[in-house]
Amino acid sequence: MDFRTQIAIPKHNDIDLDCRIMLLGSCFADNIGTKLHDFRFACDVNPFGVLYNPLSIAQSIERLLTEKPFTKDELFCHNALWHSWMHHGSFSDTTPEHTLDRINQRYLPACANMSHIDVLMLTFGSSWVYEYDGKVVANCHKVPNNRFVRRRLTIDEITDRYTRLFTQLWQHNPTLRIILTVSPVRYMRGAIPENQTNKAILLLATEALSHTFADRVSYFPAYEIVLDELRDYRFFADDMIHPSGMATAYVWERFVQTYLTPAAQAQLPQIDKENKHAAHRPLH
Repeated sequence: MDFRTQIAIPKHNDIDLDCRIMLLGSCFADNIGTKLHDFRFACDVNPFGVLYNPLSIAQSIERLLTEKPFTKDELFCHNALWHSWMHHGSFSDTTPEHTLDRINQRYLPACANMSHIDVLMLTFGSSWVYEYDGKVVANCHKVPNNRFVRRRLTIDEITDRYTRLFTQLWQHNPTLRIILTVSPVRYMRGAIPENQTNKAILLLATEALSHTFADRVSYFPAYEIVLDELRDYRFFADDMIHPSGMATAYVWERFVQTYLTPAAQAQLPQIDKENKHAAHRPLH
């Protein structure tokens, strides 16, 4: 007897070891990006840091296409640190010069990579956004909540923005393939029903985009694998919100089966063996 429902995922099998990949989005993008990097794929992971909402991810991609470095005018100071509204707090520092160095040292290589990537993977984490002076921010940087307008994106708002963005990307890079996914990390700032409606908007938006551009956009069901196929709290970390290491490893296996070419899949065990040898610490 089989005591679980396994999700059927259409096979693409078009990513080889020489593919160049960029990943943007939530911490789940970091998890998959780390796996790709470990197996020696040429990948650029979250050059703006972890991003959660679709509009901030879109803004980041649009900025990469401009190849315009960040300047001091785009920073602000709060709690003795200099921040960027487009970046995660890991880029913040005590002087604007240090913050700009951190930002542009990641940004400029990512601009160069953007012209040559074969695959772009986007992971949406939340449909909730925070607006400051009428603009969506990627991170609030602990600025008081009353300075922001909090609202939830609509399905049409996401699909319209990405329809324009994808068209722009393919003008820039006609052979680019795009993978969309929704983060399995639950949004727990509100009640459980709020998480469900939050994720539902993202799921419906990614479904619409993957159907509209079916020849070049695919959807990988990471959210469904963790929340339905695994469907057990033993597959979550101690906070009961983030997937455990075991769950992430299983999602990675399904990703490999779905997207990697048979030739690439055949090479992974040998690469894994070499990585373990390289990490081995001799006793003497």
